[in-house]
Amino acid sequence: MSARERTPPCDLAAEEAVLGACLLEPAVIPLVAAILRRADFADSRHGVIFAALLLVDVAGRPVDVVSVCDQLRRMPIGIQNDDRTINELLAVGDRQRLEELTSGLSSVAAATTHARIVAEHAARRRVIDT
Repeated sequence: MSARERTPPCDLAAEEAVLGACLLEPAVIPLVAAILRRADFADSRHGVIFAALLLVDVAGRPVDVVSVCDQLRRMPIGIQNDDRTINELLAVGDRQRLEELTSGLSSVAAATTHARIVAEHAARRRVIDT
């Protein structure tokens, strides 16, 4: 079996573009949320960030790097390290990682197109897993 055959279908650049678009233009969140769910992201860290974006948006808080980082800090993942619970922010990286998602993104206009790409790859992974 070749390396290509072993790699599950995914497009990490599309995943990052979706998240970056949501951070730059929160108005696209409902459009993207109609297409994707957390489990659709091949990179589980991206799924966690997406879940945090949705929680911030549903709560009516401004969706930006600061608010999403705060939400991630509030989301324990249950891993213990030196008598403290590791939060999702530490699991996904840090504030810089969220800022990287928006850097280099020239437009949010293709957010739903990128979301559909992510969804299509997720559907392919589900077929492979069955």
